[in-house]
Amino acid sequence: MTNIPDELKNSKCCLKCKLVDVEYTTKEIKVGTSGATREMYKCKKCSGYITSYNEIMTSGKSFIYLVLLLCVVFHIGGALKSININHLFIADAIVCLFFGLIWFYNKSQQKKLENFLKEHVENKS
Repeated sequence: MTNIPDELKNSKCCLKCKLVDVEYTTKEIKVGTSGATREMYKCKKCSGYITSYNEIMTSGKSFIYLVLLLCVVFHIGGALKSININHLFIADAIVCLFFGLIWFYNKSQQKKLENFLKEHVENKS
């Protein structure tokens, strides 16, 4: 099994055109209503989105803590407003499903990038 070197974990990769350290353009997008911005990177060759292995967040513990915190807040708020307990459990299921899908997507993207970088290291050797 090939390990990925640290310099490749921080490199910008395009999975669409299968290149490492591609030339890219940056695009700033607004996030939320506070005026905060986030940079998105696009490949100059194929206009696909650029990803970096270390930038993908897949921490399962933080997702679980966030889901539990939201469920507790829903139940406390629901108890104060006398909302039906069945509706609160439906809200819990929706929150779990939503964050589960986000975690699954991030994990699959990280796995694709990991496999691509392993192939790159093996082909380079």
